[in-house]
Amino acid sequence: MAIEKIHENNKASNLLARIGRGHADNEFAREVVKAVKAVENTSKKAEITLKVTIELRGDGGLEMTPAVTSKLPALPMPSTTMHQGPDGEMLTQQEFLLGGGEDEGSRAGGIAQTRDDEAPLAEAPKDAPLADGDDKDLFD
Repeated sequence: MAIEKIHENNKASNLLARIGRGHADNEFAREVVKAVKAVENTSKKAEITLKVTIELRGDGGLEMTPAVTSKLPALPMPSTTMHQGPDGEMLTQQEFLLGGGEDEGSRAGGIAQTRDDEAPLAEAPKDAPLADGDDKDLFD
């Protein structure tokens, strides 16, 4: 079987640079950069596809139309546990545990306020007085 010699102008790198005035070449390069970043961020594989459609024109010429597509990996979006409040509103876990949204469990002075029918929440610990520096008796 004879190996057909490929003309230098017909090599993929040369055609890609000339089809669509170089737009396919640039688009392919942009997708490679995005794919490399996505793979580095996720450790998952990416795919880039270059498709060239070739059609015979009425004048005997060939119409070559490029298309570059990619499948880039992405990290999953973070999820949040939600609970339904007494009025049907959706509350985050923290809102639910603290007694609801702004109208029910608003915060004042850094301590969550409670309704009259709820047990009060514990207050944040107070700062202890600073030691006077006379701690020799602690280490004797």
